[in-house]
Amino acid sequence: MAAIAAAAPLPCNPKTCIYFGWDTLNLTSKDVYRCRDKFAATGFDGIAVNVEGKAADGKGFLARQVMASHPFTRGEFDEAAPMLREILATKGLRESLFMVYWMGTKERRIGWVDDAAWAEFAANMRFVCAFAKEMGFKGLFIDHEDYTDMPLFWWRPSDDPPYAETVALARRRGAETARAMAAGDPDVRFVFDRTLMQIKDAVRSQTPVESSAAQGALWYPFFNGFLEAMGPGMRHVEGCEEAYGAKTSVDYRALIGDCRSVALEVIEPQLRTKYLGQTEMSFGKYLDGWQRNPYYEMHTTIPATLFEAGVNCDRMFWVYGEKGSVVDWGAECRQRAHATTWSEAFPGLPSILRLAVGDYSELRAKAASGALTNLVTDIGAKGPGRLEGPVAKRGFRAVLGFKAGDRVYAAFSAKGDDVAGTVLWADGRGVRMCAKGCQVLARPSMALADGWNRYECVLIVPDGVDGVGVELSARNAPQATTWFSDISIYKW
Repeated sequence: MAAIAAAAPLPCNPKTCIYFGWDTLNLTSKDVYRCRDKFAATGFDGIAVNVEGKAADGKGFLARQVMASHPFTRGEFDEAAPMLREILATKGLRESLFMVYWMGTKERRIGWVDDAAWAEFAANMRFVCAFAKEMGFKGLFIDHEDYTDMPLFWWRPSDDPPYAETVALARRRGAETARAMAAGDPDVRFVFDRTLMQIKDAVRSQTPVESSAAQGALWYPFFNGFLEAMGPGMRHVEGCEEAYGAKTSVDYRALIGDCRSVALEVIEPQLRTKYLGQTEMSFGKYLDGWQRNPYYEMHTTIPATLFEAGVNCDRMFWVYGEKGSVVDWGAECRQRAHATTWSEAFPGLPSILRLAVGDYSELRAKAASGALTNLVTDIGAKGPGRLEGPVAKRGFRAVLGFKAGDRVYAAFSAKGDDVAGTVLWADGRGVRMCAKGCQVLARPSMALADGWNRYECVLIVPDGVDGVGVELSARNAPQATTWFSDISIYKW
């Protein structure tokens, strides 16, 4: 494998996994600071941090309540600032996001006609974006799923103007919010737990705009106004909470299709190109859904779906939990968090999370030491080989002898401008099984020497599959050639 041996490998940009749970919602940045050294072993890259400020009267408050608190000032966070900087310098917390609620309280809902309240909210969002950037947060995690009796993004005839007038107000408030955020940080990155799939039945109907309007929805007009005013450096992350139930590559690609095609109907036509250009796909996964049989799930469903989430997201995916804790927060927090950690509930979860975000260092080391055996016997797969022509493809003989639940580590090296590999499932005769889905490796996971890259993935063999194969493809410029070598398939 001369391409790798020529120089020390340089890691490509990895994906990240963020934790968001009831324990972190019930605790504050002070608790995170106190327990910060415990996060290195969790497998996560960061969490949604519930930042605590201190008002002039000495009382603490949560900065997530941007709509239901008071005008924020920098001095209220002087005590928190050094703790936040240390939190964000700690392994397991470096990719953390600033937690924000776009909702009122049980006692207060901002009126759409209340200019002063919306101005205060916009000013708080401007402050949060600027402060998050100053501290080193990687963006905001915005929860707008309102569980109060007076949800903001639904029309209330008793409180709001006529629906058409409220829609126009919502669109205006969205634009005001985006401009305020851009003023705080023109490059702010923000995650919504769900954006276009907020009202699933409406979006998937024949008339999404009319169906959502019939339900009194205000989120879509708000988001259209927001989108129109977004600065060019801002990045919206579609959190796609719908991914809780996704398991296979087919499931994830269907969700991507929903968010980038089907649901575009609720985006105004002139804004659709902007939406696609400034939106990243993410996916939410729900730990509590696997607690009925943790041992079985840890050997099948959990690795399979987390690996797919890592491959199919653009930069990050997030994991949500209610009945466990990301770390043991200690006796003083037990009333606000669960004693059992997710790593205890699902032994091996940290290692699975690292693989899901593309950290293959352990498997690379095992392969290099001979602890893993490359099962590929096709002589042409060893390379170096060439892919020539404008659009070139080459398949390699499938490796047989797999069974459902086997863990696969597949990799290849390539040098070219536009190259991808596809890991294919096959039956006992080596025939491709399209209905079982496949895994496309379109992004390198590690940069090598002299323009070569390594492409890698991990998968769980689904039911009914006996073989694993690899197909390479390339789009070459005129007179250009794509090179490949060291196609590998391992059981681990």
